[in-house]
Amino acid sequence: LARRRGRNEVFAGGAADAAYGELPAPGTAAAAVAETSLVADERLDDLTTIEFVPPKGIAPWQAAALLSERFDGDTAVETFLSGMAGVEALTFTDEGGKLVIASGPRLAELGHDDRRLVDQILAIGDPLTTGSYDPKFATAWTNIAGELRARLRSSGWWRHGNPADTLSAGGGGRFVAAFVVIAVFAFGAPLLGALTGGGWPAAIAFAVVVPAVVAWFAYRVLLPSRSAPGSALALRSESFRRFLDASEGRHVEWAWQQGLLREYSAWAVGLGEADAWSAALARANVPAPEVRSAQGPLVVHRSGSALRRSRQRPAPTGGGSRGRSGSSGGSRTRVRSGGRRGGGGTRRGRW
Repeated sequence: LARRRGRNEVFAGGAADAAYGELPAPGTAAAAVAETSLVADERLDDLTTIEFVPPKGIAPWQAAALLSERFDGDTAVETFLSGMAGVEALTFTDEGGKLVIASGPRLAELGHDDRRLVDQILAIGDPLTTGSYDPKFATAWTNIAGELRARLRSSGWWRHGNPADTLSAGGGGRFVAAFVVIAVFAFGAPLLGALTGGGWPAAIAFAVVVPAVVAWFAYRVLLPSRSAPGSALALRSESFRRFLDASEGRHVEWAWQQGLLREYSAWAVGLGEADAWSAALARANVPAPEVRSAQGPLVVHRSGSALRRSRQRPAPTGGGSRGRSGSSGGSRTRVRSGGRRGGGGTRRGRW
């Protein structure tokens, strides 16, 4: 039922139609006969090819949300910032574990909406050194996350189940909620049986309600349904991700010759292929200065701990917990692993 509910709308035809079709203008005669079909997530794999260019009209953070059908504010902001490095609106430098953010040479070329978000960070300092808690930076981070959520909510890329409509919940939270439901029924079943004079009502409740609730927590990831335009952009994003995943040195050299090295680095971060792209960069016959100039988005990706320390208020230290508190920043594990978001982020949404 969850799989059926979460079927995606795609433009009818073949793979090219699904990935590049467009909806006619509302109210036109063509709009009335526009053909679409519904396909399950796994069927999208059959419609995916390999593209050598990223989808036009969207940013890497939006492509990541389209593929994973999830929205996590912190991940979205990090990916947004790496995208700003990709278009040279911002520069990022790692200085001894502290990330330095500064305006880039093409900041003035940003659109009004993105410029408004970037200015919230640059207003704190230009350059701005991160790595320690800054309430102004934390406020700007929260504001940017809220704006990105609002953009995704109004995108029209989902028929229902837009991931921006609900607060993100990690897998741990879902399992805790399911455990609570099971515990309530497990302890309530004997009591219900005693009150009703028999155990069959409690048995029915336990046998039907509890599995249904647990199933909803387990399968609700299948419930979001993309619209035809959303499916088209998701297919193009996945097709480009496959290119990045299989990239070789010659592909990096082609991107360098086309002036796309930074942009592709930003997309590699957004689509969870930072490791594969970094390896291709190392194998490519590209001048070292050009390789270093393309590292901006990858620097953001690797500096998540500095960004986290800047936006999260440190826990108060006490006499008995000072040692643990002092080392917590280094021992916390990031959500993502290398360039592939820990197997949970983008990769989980690949059909």
